[in-house]
Amino acid sequence: MVDDGGLADAEVHEHVGVTERLDALEQRRSLGFFVATTRRFFAIEGLDHGGLLAIEFFTTVIPLVIIGFSWFRGFAANGNVGEMFIRQLDLEGDVAQNVRNTFGTAAQLRSVWTLAGLAGFLVWGIPMSVTVSRMFALAWRRDQWPIVTRLWRGTAWFVVYLATMLSSQRLGVMGKEAWHGGWPFRVLSLAPSFVFWAVSPIILVRNGNRAPRQLLQAGLVGMIIDAVVLRFGASLFFPALLRGWQGFGPIGVAMTLMTWSGVIGIGWVVSACAGAVLWERSAPAQLVVDTQTDDRNDVVVAFRRPTPGA
Repeated sequence: MVDDGGLADAEVHEHVGVTERLDALEQRRSLGFFVATTRRFFAIEGLDHGGLLAIEFFTTVIPLVIIGFSWFRGFAANGNVGEMFIRQLDLEGDVAQNVRNTFGTAAQLRSVWTLAGLAGFLVWGIPMSVTVSRMFALAWRRDQWPIVTRLWRGTAWFVVYLATMLSSQRLGVMGKEAWHGGWPFRVLSLAPSFVFWAVSPIILVRNGNRAPRQLLQAGLVGMIIDAVVLRFGASLFFPALLRGWQGFGPIGVAMTLMTWSGVIGIGWVVSACAGAVLWERSAPAQLVVDTQTDDRNDVVVAFRRPTPGA
């Protein structure tokens, strides 16, 4: 026998829950974009995630980039790995020489270009993929995938990131070598980053492909942070950091790279939060409520002032 009263109560309870979540969404939308992004960043413990990503970036991405540079140079004996950083950051004088002295030749990395050698660095990408998957799920307010799914989706994201970085750097180099300063190539070098940040939610979060037009906004803000702000910041502050650590020799270069890895890690978390906030503001309200997790732990509630005596 069906308890009609029980069904009615459940429907009323569900309706009230949806209404409350819609109200909470309107509260979040009423916040300024920068305020909402900042709150989302701290609500998901962005500093902790950024620190973890910094360590994983330093131990995984940078070595793979160095190995890739050596491979493109044909592991030449006269190819210094430091030239990659010198050229990208327009380093000169003693700072450039210090970087050049820190790294060996491309030929010295030939032994690493093996299945076992590359696998050793790629294994370090496993914790990074899990960290990124969890961070995106929190930033986009979605239930997390099971651990195995997080692993392969995070790995796919990592591979796409490496391809994005490679293509952007290649277009940037072509721009420096082309006529009229190569501005068409430099502008075009932003495109891979735009695509990367637009597809990242699709790869990493549940129902990430919903409202695809709004995902373009996530791609745009991610591109601005990652390919414009961080890239400009690297060319501006990286040389200053190197000069400050110059007296420490190779350790100074390593400390500079580690410091900048921290900036990149924080930038990734900010990009995920900013993209999520933009999507949440422009996607249909009912769709946002249907795809996101319960709002009982809402960021607005989390930052609400405690009542006296509580």
